[in-house]
Amino acid sequence: MKKYQFKVDEPAPGKDISDQYKNFEGLWQSYATVKPPIIKPLLTKAVWLAAASVVVVLSVWFWPGPAVDQPAANLVDPPFEQVNIPFTAFNLDAGDGGKLKYSSGSAIHIPPQAFLDKNGKPVTGEVKILYRELHDPVDFFVSGIPMTMDSAGTSYHMESAGMVEIKAVQHGKPVFVNPEQLILVEMASDFKGQHYNLYFLDHHRQQWISTGNDVAAALDTTDPIDSRLLRDLLATVRSIQVPPEPQRPVKAGKNKYRFDIDVIDEEFPEIALYEGVTFEIEEGQAFDPGLYDILWEDISLKKESGQYIVSLTKEEIHHEFKVYPVLEEREYDKAYAAFEEKYVAYTQALNQKKAAEQKVDEMQRAMESKPEGSGSRMAIATRSDHKTKRSFNIPRFGLWNCDNPGSSPTGTAIAATFQDKHANKLEPEVVFLAAQNRNTLYRFSKENLNALYFDPGIKNILWTITPEEKLAVFYPEDFEQLKANQSSYTFTMNIIDKKVDDLQNIRAVLNFDERASTSL
Repeated sequence: MKKYQFKVDEPAPGKDISDQYKNFEGLWQSYATVKPPIIKPLLTKAVWLAAASVVVVLSVWFWPGPAVDQPAANLVDPPFEQVNIPFTAFNLDAGDGGKLKYSSGSAIHIPPQAFLDKNGKPVTGEVKILYRELHDPVDFFVSGIPMTMDSAGTSYHMESAGMVEIKAVQHGKPVFVNPEQLILVEMASDFKGQHYNLYFLDHHRQQWISTGNDVAAALDTTDPIDSRLLRDLLATVRSIQVPPEPQRPVKAGKNKYRFDIDVIDEEFPEIALYEGVTFEIEEGQAFDPGLYDILWEDISLKKESGQYIVSLTKEEIHHEFKVYPVLEEREYDKAYAAFEEKYVAYTQALNQKKAAEQKVDEMQRAMESKPEGSGSRMAIATRSDHKTKRSFNIPRFGLWNCDNPGSSPTGTAIAATFQDKHANKLEPEVVFLAAQNRNTLYRFSKENLNALYFDPGIKNILWTITPEEKLAVFYPEDFEQLKANQSSYTFTMNIIDKKVDDLQNIRAVLNFDERASTSL
């Protein structure tokens, strides 16, 4: 049996606080920036009488607001204030919906009643859709989109088949996707194949979140029979929902320190499966039991690179502890039975989806093998001379990425320093690298320039931004100066003698095949 000692020390808000929030629209926006936002944590201390372990219980109230994703500081960080990938605006009647066509050849299918207001009520009248796409390293660079992700403790670079960012407003206020009337995006991509996953940039979690697979098909199929069969197969693939892989339960250890935290089901679906989960502190960490006696201002649970971390904060004091979810023996057997049931459902759905995707791939190969003039052709090459249609539904507005996570550049690692052509030292904050055969963008912060990786067997282009907002570029032919097995090198950068304020100028400078004039 548990005994609880509640500590509450929350003074009533003063007039200055109440005046601050008389702007109720501003208050709503502050609530809507995360899903769901934390309002007031209440911390108590609980002592397990049957063991030496001490458990902290955290109670948190939540506002059940709509799914909104607002940019967080430094997650999306465009390098220039005056240059970015612009949005295209479309207007349509929310009650009617419609099909929007983008300049790249993409299509956005919006069903009737696709929008809800902040109170969850259907939106009527005209709605403005803002839409843009990002397809290459220059797009990724000027937009400041992050191109890395963590999965199972490993860091990956995002090799993208294309990204879309979409949002909607009415009378200047955001509206939200109706979960019962999802919007279908058919993005025109330069890359083919079924090996791309779909990711959403979650600003609350500060990372890319995998949401499943997109489905690829030729943008311009002409054979009516093949097209109809393929369309039906693609619909089957989209209809198969694979649940999150359940996490195998672990028994709690004896005489271990643990935290008992109310978690958000949507944040940690692998934990929400079980009842009675607590978080045990990993061995090898200095933990003072006196921390349980402090009334913390904030306690949070997060997951980074597959590792759960509990954070405790009060004024200038901050502690973080690596933890893992565990169950008491009395809860373990029931949890393991639930795990086995969920794991069977997970594997069945996963295998069903893989089988459907295999059928799509086989049909594409069969259509590709047809001679010219006998029907549609669908190349299986990674990059295509013809556009590919990548289809996916979006349950919320924001940035979506059709992506195949890859590794960092393999090959040479160099301790890099930089100078201009007059031997003046350059000290860049960030250095950017693009490789011709990989549709991604590598970023090296100044702390990591002692190990700048690149593949010497392919074309590379490297650049940075000077304090005067000029581009300093190291072109593919410049890389030929580097010798094999060279451990350090001073890169002599070509300073483009003009402040960059135009997207087309940037594209002209960052060109694999043509060296830009330093005077532009």
